[in-house]
Amino acid sequence: MSKTDKAISRTLKRLKMALSNEEYYEAQELLASATNRLIGLGDEPSLARACDVSLSNVCNFIEAGEDKIAAQSIALYLKACKAASIDMDAVIDTLQDTSLKFVDMDARLLFLKHALLYCKGHPRASTLHFHAANAYWTLGNAEKMLQQLAFSNDVEVGDEDEDVLTLCLKGIEKSEHKSKALCMQCLRFAAKDRLEFGQQLFDRAQAGSVCNDSDEYVTLTKYVLLTLTREAKPLLQELHSVYSEIIDEPIDVLWNIIDTTFYGQDKTGGGLSSLFGSLFGGSA
Repeated sequence: MSKTDKAISRTLKRLKMALSNEEYYEAQELLASATNRLIGLGDEPSLARACDVSLSNVCNFIEAGEDKIAAQSIALYLKACKAASIDMDAVIDTLQDTSLKFVDMDARLLFLKHALLYCKGHPRASTLHFHAANAYWTLGNAEKMLQQLAFSNDVEVGDEDEDVLTLCLKGIEKSEHKSKALCMQCLRFAAKDRLEFGQQLFDRAQAGSVCNDSDEYVTLTKYVLLTLTREAKPLLQELHSVYSEIIDEPIDVLWNIIDTTFYGQDKTGGGLSSLFGSLFGGSA
């Protein structure tokens, strides 16, 4: 056994003892040390062991009620997965199952933030966005839930078997300004090139009398959706001019992304990354 192997073995023994003694911060540091040393060895067995050690101890932290430490430590598992070139679908399956073990919703969101950054751009990342939406809903943050749902697929359901659009309507109902919330959500879907989602949401909101049909935001949304369906860029520009008084910065950011998505012209340089970047702290 090499000196490095012996050092890793000693660190893992100390980690086990720290967990037994409920010294969780020390355990977190020891886990980082062991995982990084295993990754540093670079061979396939060591990398596989790094994945196993990091994930199993994340679960140990959760079982001990140390959700925040578990959420922070998932970065070690993801680092090991990247080094080992673990199949992304397998990683997402693991992240999805692990996220549901968190009791603390703030910690779950921190966990999901790490997970989403790792899986950014993968089609199945939408599942993790849906879990983040449910966490925000549990915390009573309807606006953040709506932001996450814009990245979720319709095939995914929540704890009460509700589809994405139904949850969107619930979030809009909780919003202080329902018509603006509806407008923002339809624009988010359009910015994600999912115009049919925006149209379905708008139709369901109107059918359920969620908003006043005469409200300016409702009228603006109606005309934007019609314009994008017809692919008429001049009309979109005219709408922006006519409704400029109610188009604040968050709506304008979405507007520019929509302009890029449908007409290939990015006025801000932000593009879809601006929308993604806002999910855990921005305003879009």
